Amino acid sequence: MIKMVVSDVDGTLLKKGEKTVNDELMEVIEKLKSKNIIFAVASGRHLSELKDIFRNSKGIYYICSDGGCIEFDGDIIYHNDIDNYIIENLKDRENYLFQCSKYTYYNGKDIRLLNILMNKYKENLKLTDNISNVIKIIKYGAGYSETPPCTYEIYKDSNWREWIKNGTSKGSALSFLQNRLAINVKETLVIGDNFNDLSMMRYGGEKVCMEGSPPQLKLMCERVCYKIDEELLKIGGYYE
Repeated sequence: MIKMVVSDVDGTLLKKGEKTVNDELMEVIEKLKSKNIIFAVASGRHLSELKDIFRNSKGIYYICSDGGCIEFDGDIIYHNDIDNYIIENLKDRENYLFQCSKYTYYNGKDIRLLNILMNKYKENLKLTDNISNVIKIIKYGAGYSETPPCTYEIYKDSNWREWIKNGTSKGSALSFLQNRLAINVKETLVIGDNFNDLSMMRYGGEKVCMEGSPPQLKLMCERVCYKIDEELLKIGGYYE
């Protein structure tokens, strides 16, 4: 029997171009919760972004920043910090950002980047060099950047690079949550669509991937999901 559903967000619950989860899907999530099925989301996004996407909904476990922290109803229940000496060595360099559970810190002077960050993080952006409890390091701009000590690169494109602490992943955060809630692997269903979901698939007794997932993910999963709302309704026993 499934007691907990853990889902990726972008490309899974959130369709391309959407800024918030649509009303129909939110209703489905509420139906699952009414059946006492725990619902968690796991994303590379910052907590503030996830709260906006899910309209500050209560009763959802938010696994944020690629497993760097977990929040539930206003409480941070898990936080995997990058060692502070690493942050001290980077915080005065240009175009570096530092995420903690609540805020994203920026200490630079690039006005173009600042405008991007203000639009992205809004009131959760802090312009200060008083930085602590960092769970993700982000570098803006093209060019070579050495991987900070005791971290690994979780994301890279033409503009951004992101690093998290060694041992941090969606999977490690999910394992913590299972232990905290006394839910075993067989009672957990995991849904994802990309490579950063591979780690949490190991902790799902049932594994589901989206239609456009890479072959490596499909090989790990029992089935492919074509309509996420129907998949969730099946789990809750509302749809056969």
